[in-house]
Amino acid sequence: FSEHSDHLCEVAIDCIPGWKTSEYTWNFIPRKRGVYSTSTAFLETAFPFGLYKKKISLSMDSVLIVWPEISKLAFMPELREVSSSEDRFASHRAGDYGDVIGTRTFRLGDSLRRVHWSQSARQGQMIVTERQAAAVCALRVIPDLNQSHYQNNSSESLEAVIRITASICDSLLKQHACVECLIGNQLFRCEGNLRDHYKLLDELACIPANGLPSAEVKPVKSALPEFIVTNSSGYLKQMQIGSLTHRSRSIVVQDPPLQESDHDSVCQCEPWMRLNHPDESRDKTFADSWKKACYAS
Repeated sequence: FSEHSDHLCEVAIDCIPGWKTSEYTWNFIPRKRGVYSTSTAFLETAFPFGLYKKKISLSMDSVLIVWPEISKLAFMPELREVSSSEDRFASHRAGDYGDVIGTRTFRLGDSLRRVHWSQSARQGQMIVTERQAAAVCALRVIPDLNQSHYQNNSSESLEAVIRITASICDSLLKQHACVECLIGNQLFRCEGNLRDHYKLLDELACIPANGLPSAEVKPVKSALPEFIVTNSSGYLKQMQIGSLTHRSRSIVVQDPPLQESDHDSVCQCEPWMRLNHPDESRDKTFADSWKKACYAS
């Protein structure tokens, strides 16, 4: 159950009765996603007093799948290309699709198209309108799992990409969005069904620690808005080959300094959202950056 294949996780059992079936339980808190156990389990005894040792392998009847760490995101991006029903609106959530439901003061990140100019002039401060949002939206999340983008035997950026993907899918599904997630060449569609939701999280948990080979990462065309989660190396390569479209919104995890190549700073194009370090995907910085990006879109 260790996260490193060359390190054994040991549990001491005080007594094992002979010729009986016994059950033992202990607390196990995994520190990373994945499928456990990571290696064969053994039962070893050194009775008496370590003079005689005997070890046998144990059969494993099941596995433990640990999902990626998920952050709660309370906001949903406003997408004009959204696939939704025009007559279904949510009066409790502001957006760009329905009737005007009120006004409020300007917040950092608000789009200028929301500004109510006459009210702003009357009150001497920036006032923006709030409209109804579509009750159902659909989008596609694409994590960059190409192992060639994660060099130097470091998986920090890849793990951050997987955490961000899991957080976005989980949070938007809880807000009744229809989410597609492209993992390698497999497309997962989740439309409020818990079984599909759990299947997606299981697949994210099972992604190899070094990513997927290039042959297993194939783009699948879609008319839906796309959220591409990648690292700085992957973002640069996508910009160079022109694979990003007007429907694409990139979320970029900056590689740690030791992983950055000499030409990573050439591209000055800012993505839709950027995290300055993989660890930011674990803390409040991620949720704050997501909120700001949603307001600005």
